[in-house]
Amino acid sequence: NRNQRARSQGITGSQIGFIVPYVRDSFVAAMLLGVERAAAEQELSVTFKHVENDHQRQAEVLESLAGQGLAGVVLYPVDSVHVEPMKRLTYSGYPIVLVDRYLSGVASDYVMSDHFGGAVRAMQHLIELGHRRIGLVSWRDPAISMEHRKAGYKQTLAEAGIAHDPALVLEVEGYPTVDLDSLRDFLTDRSDLTAVFAANDQIALAVYQAARKLGVRIPHDLAL
Repeated sequence: NRNQRARSQGITGSQIGFIVPYVRDSFVAAMLLGVERAAAEQELSVTFKHVENDHQRQAEVLESLAGQGLAGVVLYPVDSVHVEPMKRLTYSGYPIVLVDRYLSGVASDYVMSDHFGGAVRAMQHLIELGHRRIGLVSWRDPAISMEHRKAGYKQTLAEAGIAHDPALVLEVEGYPTVDLDSLRDFLTDRSDLTAVFAANDQIALAVYQAARKLGVRIPHDLAL
């Protein structure tokens, strides 16, 4: 298996790397605590790196850590499309575990939430409340996690017999902050919206801020 191949290549370090695209919410902090706890149980320490949401920086950091002989890397990828050097290292036997999303076309180990199922449950809740004009706001980044949430949004509309309207979908730049101007325009131009499904917490907070500036009350005027 991969671990046996890794040991045969002399990868026996006392540290593992934990690489994340950004540090801006409790999600990353919670993962770091979990990684450190599990590593400590195996008498390993953790080298923590963040890469400013830059795939080139991510590649450089990963190459550097692998070159230092670390025992392995836990990687929260910037996106799902920039696969090198993860693909090459994974197929060579270097231990890499991905978090939150996998890489397109790469067979790798990963730990991921049920993004599709979570979106379905959120949408079912809104539809059960009587909403029919439901917007979706997500990242523009090409990530499998976002694609699965969009798929859950569309699937739940279809199952409820509600036509999918592409005009009700907005993709925003997610780093370093969400653009409130585009959200205000979205809410203003689609005044018939009664609900918005935000693809993550940062987007939800930004939608709340944009709505507040427009005098739109949540949840009285707009479910979120």
